[in-house]
Amino acid sequence: MHFIAGVILSTIFQTAHVMPDSVYPLPDEEGNIENNWVVHHLFPHISHVHYPKISPIIKEVTDQYGITYREQPTFLKAIGQHAKMLKLLGRKR
Repeated sequence: MHFIAGVILSTIFQTAHVMPDSVYPLPDEEGNIENNWVVHHLFPHISHVHYPKISPIIKEVTDQYGITYREQPTFLKAIGQHAKMLKLLGRKR
C-alpha cells in the first residue's frame, strides 16, 4: 500500500517540478536568489481540481507581463519530459 502511494505521489510531484526546461537559480553569497520574485505555488489554498479552470487566466496574465509560463499539454507528455530530465540528471559529468 505504501509503495503504491509513494509511486503515485512521486509521479505527480516530480512531473510538476522536475522538467528539462526547469530553471534552478543559484543563491548569491548571502544566500539570496535574485530572480525569485514569486514562488511557483501561486495559490496554495486552491484545490488542484480547479487548476484547469484557472490555468488559462494565469497564462493570459503571464503573457501580458512577459513572464514565462511552462506547461505540458497532457499528463503523458509530462511523464515523457520527466523521463528525459531523469536521463539528463543521470548522465556522467
